[in-house]
Formats: sequence, C-alpha cells, structure tokens
Amino acid sequence: MKNIENRLKGTSSNPISSKELASLASKNGEKIIDILFKLINEELDTYNGTENLDSIYRYLNHLNGVLVQTSDINKKAVERRLSKLSSKIDRIIIEHSNKWPDRKLGIKKLEKVQAKIETVFDEVDKKEPKAYTFINTLIENTKNLSSIEVVFEKMPSIVNAKDKDNICLLENIIKRLIISIENNEDEDLLYYTNLISLILRQKSLSISNNDTRNCEQLLFKEINKLSYKKKKAKANSEKIEFLNELLEKLRSSDEKVKDISMLATKYSIPISFDERLIEELNMYTTPFSEAKYPNRVIIDDYIITIDGGGAIEIDDALSCKKLPNGNYLLGVHIASVLGYLPYESLPVQEAISRHSSIYLPHPFQNSENDFNKTIPILPYSFSAEHASLLPNAPKLARSYYYEISPSGEVVNERFLKSIINSKRKATYQEINDVLENGTINEPLQELVTNLNQVANALEKSYHPNELYEGLKEASNDSADLRVKMVGAEKIVYLCSMLTGHRVASFFANSKEGYPCVYRVHEVDENLNNQLQAMVKSLTDNYGGEQYKQLSSLLSGVYPRGWYDLQGSHNGLGLDHYCHCTSELRRAPDILVEHALEVCYDKTPTDQEIALLEQELREKTNLINSRAKPIEWFTEEFSKVYRKRR
Repeated sequence: MKNIENRLKGTSSNPISSKELASLASKNGEKIIDILFKLINEELDTYNGTENLDSIYRYLNHLNGVLVQTSDINKKAVERRLSKLSSKIDRIIIEHSNKWPDRKLGIKKLEKVQAKIETVFDEVDKKEPKAYTFINTLIENTKNLSSIEVVFEKMPSIVNAKDKDNICLLENIIKRLIISIENNEDEDLLYYTNLISLILRQKSLSISNNDTRNCEQLLFKEINKLSYKKKKAKANSEKIEFLNELLEKLRSSDEKVKDISMLATKYSIPISFDERLIEELNMYTTPFSEAKYPNRVIIDDYIITIDGGGAIEIDDALSCKKLPNGNYLLGVHIASVLGYLPYESLPVQEAISRHSSIYLPHPFQNSENDFNKTIPILPYSFSAEHASLLPNAPKLARSYYYEISPSGEVVNERFLKSIINSKRKATYQEINDVLENGTINEPLQELVTNLNQVANALEKSYHPNELYEGLKEASNDSADLRVKMVGAEKIVYLCSMLTGHRVASFFANSKEGYPCVYRVHEVDENLNNQLQAMVKSLTDNYGGEQYKQLSSLLSGVYPRGWYDLQGSHNGLGLDHYCHCTSELRRAPDILVEHALEVCYDKTPTDQEIALLEQELREKTNLINSRAKPIEWFTEEFSKVYRKRR
C-alpha cells in the first residue's frame, strides 16, 4: 500500500492521472479512501497558517474521484470521517489562529478546504451503487422481462441491489406498482406485477426482516387507503384483492432450504473448523501451569459466575467487597482469549472473521458436526472448557477493578492481567433466591449483598434510553446488552455496562489518541421522540401487551448499533462504550483486548499506535460486513424450522 500512497501524493510534475486513479479505485476503493483521509489529516496536523493547502485540495479531488469509481462504500463511515475533518478544522482555527503570522489569510485557506469538503459530502450523498443504477436503468428504460431475467441469471446477486438510501430493489418496485394502481395505469401494473413475481422467484434473493416489513407496510398502507370507507372498499375490491394476493406471495416466497450446510453456504457462514486450526489450537491449550504466566496477578478474592441455566461459554465473573472507607471494590473478571492464544494465531483470526457466535432456535446437525443450538466463533474444546471460567480451576482473565462510592462514583480503577479461580457457577435464579430469601453460605451472602448495593448505586449514574431498554429486553440480539433491570440480571447488566464504558473511556480520553473498537449507536433525536410518543400512546391506551406485539416492528425502525473507531452510544446514553466482556462469544471483544495489550499493558511507540489503528479499522470493517449475512442466515433458519414443525 506504500506504493499506492506515494502515487496518490504525486507531484506537480508527475501527478496521478484520472485513469490510473480509476484503476486503483476499482481494485482497492476502501483502502484508498483510508489512505486519503490519513494524508489529509497529516497535512492538517502540520498546518501553521502560512503554507498553501494545494495537496489537501488534490487529495479531496482524488477522494471525489474514488467515490465516483467505487461501487460499494460505507456511506455513513465516509460521512462521519468528513464531519470529523470539518470539526478538526474548526478546532485548528479556534486553538491556533492567534499564533499565525497572517491570521485572516490562514483562516481563509482553511475555510476554502471546508467548502471543498462540502462538495465531497454532496458526492457521497448522491452516490448510487453501480449495481443498482444498472438494474434500475434496465427495468425503467427497456421494460423487457426477458432481458431482466437474463441479467438475473448472469448476475444473481444483483437482485439484492440497494439504492443510495439503502432501499432494496423489491421495495422500490412495489412503490412503483402502487403508483400504477393509483393512476390506473394498467400496462405498468401488469409489468410491475410480473417483475415482482420474477424477483421473488430468484434463488439468490435475500430479503431481511427489515426489508420485508417495509414492503409489507407499503402494501398494508395502500390496502387501508383503498378500503377506509365501505363505499370506497367496494369500488376498489379488485385492487384490494390483488394487493392481498401480492402480500401473501411476499410472505410465502421464502426459499425452502432444508439442509443447514446449504443455508450456511448461501450466506458464507462457516459451521465447522478445519484440521489445521484445531492442530494449532492444541499447541496452545496444554495443561495449565501458573509458572507459564509470571506476569499475571493471582487473584484470591471470592469470585462467582452468574449466567442462564443453559450457558456453555462462561466468560465473565464477579467479585465485590466492602472497604474500610465505606466504598466497594468491584471486580469484573473476563475470560482472556489472548492470554492463551497469540493475536496472530489462526484460531484468533478465524474467530474475528466469524463476528460472533450464532444462537439458533433449535439443535441442528450436518453430516460432520452437531453444534447443539450454537455455531461458535471458537471450538468448544477451548471456549466451553479450556478458557471458560468454570469453578474450582485456575483460569486466565482480564480483571477490571473499580473502587465505587455508595453514591455510584468510580473513585479509582485498575485493569489487571490475572489468574482467577471462580468458587461457584451460579444461575440468575439462584442469585435472585439469595437476594429474596438469603443463604447460610456466608461468603456468597456477603458477595451478593455487596453486588446488589453496588448495582443500586450504579443505577443512579447510568440512564439508558427508555425505548432502547424496552427493545433490548424484548429482543434476542446477542450483540448488545439484554437490558433487564431486576435482581441478578440487573447486577450483571450494570457491571458489564460499567466495564464497557470505563475501558472505552480509557482509550477515548488518552492524550496519545489510542485507537479502540467502539460499539456505536447513533439515533436521530426526532425519530427517537416520535417512536417514544407512539409507544406511550399505545401502552396508555392498550396496555403493555400491545407494545410487545409492536416490538418487532419498532426494532426494525429503531437504528441498530455497529462497530467503529469513533462514536457514541445513544441507546445507553454514553459518550464512549465498547464490547469487552464476552471474548469467548464476540470478535470485537477480542480486538479490544488486543488494543489493551498494545496500549495499556505497555507504553506503545507512535508506529505501534498507527499499526494498531490500521489493524483495528480493517478488522472492524470485516466484522461490520458480516453482521447482515448472519442476521439473514438466522432469520431464514428460523423460518425453515417453523415450516418443519
């Protein structure tokens, strides 16, 4: 990539040509975008108010050209980075302009850069994916179903193309069909009806739950519009019947896949581990010996794990004691994947590429393996046995200790590479029984009492969004915290949220700008207010049951979280938050431990920080790209299972 960076820099005597840039963009679009942002930031970091900013203009022009040439980009990510550039220029003007020899000239130059950034923003905003532009042009200009069918055969994935607003092809065609119904355009109505049937017949069609709901909502809305009065319904009976038939066709269009292997292949979901990986894993999972880990702190606190009754991978544990000064010392102990396995090892890299363990509604089996209900990111021999925080056995962990005042303030903290020995594998129900009825086990009683008091104190400091809480409590999404603010569940939830917040804050507040993989959840305030008003109205008038029925619909509208190297978590009400408490089940948690190895366990060089940032960005892009296929795979597996029953 260094050669590409040098060519992008160019010189006035040897500038990169538009043809060469287009060629590079077609092969390495995302990487070139990364390099250009890096070069622009470097130029801004050294700006002292005197020099010309020609190179920044050139890089922004290159960026514009790359955006034109690259068919699939992460629009939100590019827009966030452009916003960050603009904010950086604002800070430079505020912080340094008084030091410049010619203050007005220095500011004027930067304002021109701001204007140029706005033109790039415009290019991002109007960007339509090439695949969608092609198929949409064919559909609208030729109106030839035979030609479209040939394209679907030659380019199967194009049926899943989305426009610049992330709206799928099928939804846009349904919108046009509705227009033809309202305008009584019989010829267009027949064309779009046949086109929808053609799209639904494609084996490569992958419609997410969210896209399906959007399509169904369009049809429901039009049916209601045509039938809201009895007289009008009678006049539109044929149209209403037609739309109902289309609605039924949409619901029954699921591909009838019966074999887990076929379905997994469709979505590129690996369901087994190759022999080379298992062999390498066995090299590192030799019998435990404390002597092999001289730099780890041996913890002798009374520690327990709290999980659901069917939990297999036990990846977090808790300890808590009251200090003489009246504060509490809370310990959150997380199974350390990188304690056992080098970051560069094949098992770790495979785990990162898998995104997260996949939890399915019933046991499945193929010809090679029986995975119960889970497709794990690491072999069970490691995640459920060797590294799992099972009781009465020494285990490697990351131990996060917090001194917490009775009011919930964290007055001190330290992160340790540790060896722990859990004393008990408890369930939520067992701990809830202790909270309600007490126990004769004195260490357990003392621990649970302290944990409950700490949780009550922390609850005063953390205020997640009410709508977010409700949706997470009703969902099965393992990527984010299941918010349930009662008893043992509340204890685990708040300890996990505290740790994710404090670890993220260490990186975000570091003067050196240490990179980290954050869990980001950004919600438009107007949308949030509208949804909350809707929920309040429905629950006031119909009770909580009505909300439960709408939870799946609301979860489709309410934005989901993603991973990034910057950003806040609106749902949890936190400026900084990361996933770091489930390394045996989630890839981002492993990346955060890797970042701690580089930036917390030692003092890194500038080069090490830069390399870490590049590595985290690449892995984060990979993880984000895997989220949707996993969602589609799980949805389709659930549908197949319902049909079997």
